[in-house]
Amino acid sequence: MANYQFREKEIKNSFAHVVAIPYCDAQHILTWATRTGYTAGVYGWKSDIYVFAGHDLIISTGYSPIGTKYPEIVVTFENAARDIHDGETGRALLNTFIQALTIAEINRARAARGVSELLPIPTPAAVLAA
Repeated sequence: MANYQFREKEIKNSFAHVVAIPYCDAQHILTWATRTGYTAGVYGWKSDIYVFAGHDLIISTGYSPIGTKYPEIVVTFENAARDIHDGETGRALLNTFIQALTIAEINRARAARGVSELLPIPTPAAVLAA
């Protein structure tokens, strides 16, 4: 487990997509991810940071996470991950989760620019059916 302390400004300026997940809401799906570091404030630990550089995405999860929240996506993938104990399936589900969050971020930016055509967000069904 890495112990690099990120600054919130550093995260916001360095990555295109920053996603916030409340504490323990993604504990099963993030089992197959490697924590890169954490954020802290004057009262101590605020969140764990997971970097997915290939998607230009950071997940911040903790008591005070930073970024945009996508509770529907997190709940869907977390529920799917609860009963998975196979590493290969777990990593495939994690990759689909990262793709879903990245597309949700792209759709949010497109909607803000007034683009009505949004990209479809992947679901865990394809991974679990395989």
